[in-house]
Amino acid sequence: MTNQQFASQRRGHIGASDAGSLFSVGYGCQRALWYDKTGTDPDAGWTEPITFALGHALEPVFLRAGLLDIGVSRDEADEVVEVGANHGFEIRDQSGLLLCHPDAILRDGRIVEVKSMGAAAWWKARRDGLPPDYIMQLQLELHLASAPAGVFIIGNRDSGSIAIFVVERDAALGEKIQAQANWFWDAYIAGPPYSKTEPDRLDTGDSRCSGCRFRRQCWGGVDFETTAAPDSIEYDNSESLRFLIESHDDAQAQVRDAEAELQQIKDAIKGEMGERTAVDCGGRKVYFREQKVERIDAKALGAYYIAHRQPSDPPLEEFKTITVQRPLRIY
Repeated sequence: MTNQQFASQRRGHIGASDAGSLFSVGYGCQRALWYDKTGTDPDAGWTEPITFALGHALEPVFLRAGLLDIGVSRDEADEVVEVGANHGFEIRDQSGLLLCHPDAILRDGRIVEVKSMGAAAWWKARRDGLPPDYIMQLQLELHLASAPAGVFIIGNRDSGSIAIFVVERDAALGEKIQAQANWFWDAYIAGPPYSKTEPDRLDTGDSRCSGCRFRRQCWGGVDFETTAAPDSIEYDNSESLRFLIESHDDAQAQVRDAEAELQQIKDAIKGEMGERTAVDCGGRKVYFREQKVERIDAKALGAYYIAHRQPSDPPLEEFKTITVQRPLRIY
């Protein structure tokens, strides 16, 4: 099945990747899903970010690597990667509304999904767990297939690293997603030429709207993100910087995540140090000693000078504070 045929087929059904959007969770929302299922064309001039295309290209690579990591034979891994790349795996419900195309269904019945993401998002998922919309995607497939568990592989498109999550079926969540899919279709899609009711928009300024392919028509042609600023600067509306800005945001988020992870590691080292003040570990020196730090309140001292106009012999002790700290130093 070609990508164009796959996209056309998806329009008439609810797929597993739509699960998050049914609840406006994750990257999508109900309104964007409604535009998609009613065959609405994207905004004029919208182009898919190159990061999306890169992710799609890398997912078969990450899928194969992940399958080998969990013990799948090379022959089976090669086979399912090829079938999955052509959207050859299908899971349906009895009504025909739900049609899912997992990335792989293994010979032992396990369902596998794979995603490629930037470094910041990958580290966050590895630390905090899979994003809710990813969980919902796999849970819908597990529910329809009555499979006990599945595997979700996430790949870091910047480093090539992968992380693997085993997800057990949550029957209650699967039923809830299926019920939401039926409700959404009946409320917004069913009946020619589609229901007159439209899902609500997200709140103005929601970050998900910035990259949505339906943003302008959703908001009546208003680009609310570039509304005139207080300084009345006129902004050139251009997508040419999108890749660099997304790279900037990914790198910035990665720095924040790395700083948070570094602090967690430092806290763990402090806990292991206990009452010890100095440790030699493999040639690295670790110091964790109490230190008294004296500080002068320069602002208060300056006020004293102004009030008394006596630049000599001020009572410095009155402006001195002493605190006890125990900094961690590693050399």
